[in-house]
Amino acid sequence: MPIELSVLITRYTWLTPAVLELAEKDLVQRREFTRILGIEIGKDLARSILWTLSKLGLVEKIDEGIYKVTDLLKIRASQLRQHVVNMHKHRLLLRFGNLYYVVTIRREKITVRKVEVDVVNKIEDLLRNSEKTIKEIVDSTGLKTDKVTTALRVLELYNKIEKVIDNEKVKYRIKVSH
Repeated sequence: MPIELSVLITRYTWLTPAVLELAEKDLVQRREFTRILGIEIGKDLARSILWTLSKLGLVEKIDEGIYKVTDLLKIRASQLRQHVVNMHKHRLLLRFGNLYYVVTIRREKITVRKVEVDVVNKIEDLLRNSEKTIKEIVDSTGLKTDKVTTALRVLELYNKIEKVIDNEKVKYRIKVSH
């Protein structure tokens, strides 16, 4: 049974940058698969990605180290693009349902953090009133630090907030439009 978009996004989120990268290709050679969305990746990560994509039916191994990109991958990439909010440097921001997914691409690993849309909206509303440190946001909302930092990353990827240094403390505030 083909992998559904919802399963790809919610269970295999770490593969989404590779799906977007490979959608324009027909064949991929493992030794030449060294970049995802402009970020250089290591051999072990590339091997792991291709192996998992193969198990999901998104690529087909046709020879040692050579994979055919399936039509299913191209269809899922097209559907996935509808959920891409932003791509900036080494980060991909997806929105699916009531969750944001922040996918960070590094040389040796891809990390995924998720946060509810309501949490992002709550923090954005809080920052409308004044600039705050992460600790101040945690204290006033009761949210865990990792939720707050992920929500701030979402707002940064939307280009809605900026960091400011105030008495050697990093604070966040809503960007002022000119």
